[in-house]
Amino acid sequence: MAIAARFNLELKQYNAVNAFVNAILDEEMFIRMAPRYREPGKIYQLNKALYGLRRSPLLWQKELTSTLTKLGFKAVPHELCCILKSGIILFFYVDNIVVTYKKSHQLEADSVMNQLRAKYKISGGGDLEWFLVSTQPDVAFTISRLSRFLLNPRPKYHQAADKVLCYLKRHRAYTLRLGGGEDYSVLTDASFADNTLNYKSSQVYIMTLFGGTIGCKQEYQKFLNQIRVEDTNSYLTPQQKDMENPDIEELLSLNDVPNNL
Repeated sequence: MAIAARFNLELKQYNAVNAFVNAILDEEMFIRMAPRYREPGKIYQLNKALYGLRRSPLLWQKELTSTLTKLGFKAVPHELCCILKSGIILFFYVDNIVVTYKKSHQLEADSVMNQLRAKYKISGGGDLEWFLVSTQPDVAFTISRLSRFLLNPRPKYHQAADKVLCYLKRHRAYTLRLGGGEDYSVLTDASFADNTLNYKSSQVYIMTLFGGTIGCKQEYQKFLNQIRVEDTNSYLTPQQKDMENPDIEELLSLNDVPNNL
């Protein structure tokens, strides 16, 4: 999204209808039919993934990635749902597919979607209006804390939830701003022993690209002495760098931004 805002790219949204059933199962699996359709002594073998199976999302991701790879796309390391092909960026989340490109690449983008439609049932194709991402990082940590008490919401938790609602109403004009910068940065901060339940410290880091927020994580620290860390390299473990920090340099180099966009 930040790249699209920076380089003034087109954003088109599509939906893969019944996405999971396009994936072939990679193991033997048997089911019984619903009560009104059962036949005595019979069970049925599944050939394709179904909604509700634990492996279905992964199988669909592999299926769609395999198809796009055959069309000439290349996946971004550590961002397997973001896939690139000279001037076209395609990313997907479950059955939502977003294609972004410069207006000059309109014919290539249309060709890609026509090839996908030949194999899958694809709907949509209009301008991007919404996408399943977190757009309120300022209240994400608070909501996560309050959600622990849904089964037994005491009055003080209701009061805390009311404060969140008042905050959202007071700042309802706040939005995530994309574009307006030229750099990639990571900002970090921490608060010492602010958890009144276990006295752990909390920490947060926010990643911005071209002036727009592209990632945010808030969590409790595993070690109490991790406070006020300014050096990102010493703050993030190698695992966090790989899993949480998007491979921005790889993304930009694979797509030759801005030369090919």
